[in-house]
Amino acid sequence: MSLNFLVMNYTPEKLVDCWENLRNYFMVNTQGTRTHLKIQFYTMVMEPAQRFAEFKQRIVFAANQLNSMSSKEVIDDSDKTAVLLNGIRKHHKRTFDATLSLPATPSSRLRHRHHKD
Repeated sequence: MSLNFLVMNYTPEKLVDCWENLRNYFMVNTQGTRTHLKIQFYTMVMEPAQRFAEFKQRIVFAANQLNSMSSKEVIDDSDKTAVLLNGIRKHHKRTFDATLSLPATPSSRLRHRHHKD
């Protein structure tokens, strides 16, 4: 479908309608791409030579790409966290397992030190 067909009969006063027409066409015709990218997102794995920060950035980039293809948020923070924890290299897993298994300490039991200036 040509761009002219998508914007024909829209005057400058109807710019919002024109934009919505273009956006809707794009979203409908990218469903296959979105599905493919979603599968890739949920199966991301940290490459052997990749640093942790690079893997995290790769996850954020992929999530932003997917979210930009839809009018609503498709990937949220819990999805990003799940991909991060499932895709990290084995030698990082012990660190995350230990961190996640720490018992939660109620704030009323925490001791705070006050320093005098």
